[in-house]
Amino acid sequence: MFFYLNISNFFKQICDEKNDKKCVELGNNWIDAMEINLTKMEANLEEKDKIKHKEDIQNNRDHLNSMKGKNSSEWREYATKCMIEIIDNKNLYINDILDYIDTDLICYRAENPKELVELQKNKWDPIILLIEKYIGTKVHVFKGVLPKKQDATVHNRLNNLINQFDIFEISVLHRIT
Repeated sequence: MFFYLNISNFFKQICDEKNDKKCVELGNNWIDAMEINLTKMEANLEEKDKIKHKEDIQNNRDHLNSMKGKNSSEWREYATKCMIEIIDNKNLYINDILDYIDTDLICYRAENPKELVELQKNKWDPIILLIEKYIGTKVHVFKGVLPKKQDATVHNRLNNLINQFDIFEISVLHRIT
């Protein structure tokens, strides 16, 4: 999650950076981080999924390669375009996030083995409690893996909360979901 917070923060940092050299450095650091992320993601794919997503992975690599060598004004223009994309499609981004609520694995728990049940409880319950604090209602935790719907109240309150976020927060949340 911290990785995505830092990457998303790139948009704001790059637009606010007055020093051209530092601006280019931020852009190049962003490329490096995205290349590492893409490589790790690809390494974790099963062979059939590597084949299935080969074109998408290559398109992402090509995009990153096309960004190398940009000057500060080109980086600022790129960051601005990214922010405009989020602003112009804010509702689409929010709806994508809300669609994730019913399938987020943090809400689905194993029934055994005991060690996994305990690990999920220890790691995920604090996150659920924090979400409940922010939205003021109970988030249901389900046993097993069959998809179930959260109450409409959960959807509505999360929608209201997310609509208060700025474009940077929305982009981070969208990326991690």
